[in-house]
Amino acid sequence: MNLTLAIATEKDKEFFWKHYRESMRRHIEQIWGWDEQWQSSDFETRWADCKNRIIRDGNTDIGYIQTVDLAEEHYIMMLIILPEFRSKGIGRRLLDEIRSSTQTKCIGLRVFRTNFKALRFYQSQGFRNVTNEDNFYYLKQDVL
Repeated sequence: MNLTLAIATEKDKEFFWKHYRESMRRHIEQIWGWDEQWQSSDFETRWADCKNRIIRDGNTDIGYIQTVDLAEEHYIMMLIILPEFRSKGIGRRLLDEIRSSTQTKCIGLRVFRTNFKALRFYQSQGFRNVTNEDNFYYLKQDVL
């Protein structure tokens, strides 16, 4: 694989929205129910507040990552890899890249309590469960 991360532009926004809905909808429906208007508004806020990067294999868009740098934490807001590209080491490679480039003490993220596959993946990559929130596991990994 020839993986690259590129800064997302306005033309990539629909790709992000489409794959957010496809990946997260079933979890959100189980927890709160899906409200298209609210989800669209929340998506717009994330788009504005995050560093948005598209994941490519050559010329093929295969996912995206949204991050926020906080005072002591590099926070992964969203990491979505298209289903046909999962379980191929891409997530691990992205996390390795983040670990080596972050200037913060740790990496943090939240996983829906219904997303057992993502929870197992992040735990296998060294993240520890810090807090059990109502609908999420809050995970962290120290890097410095």
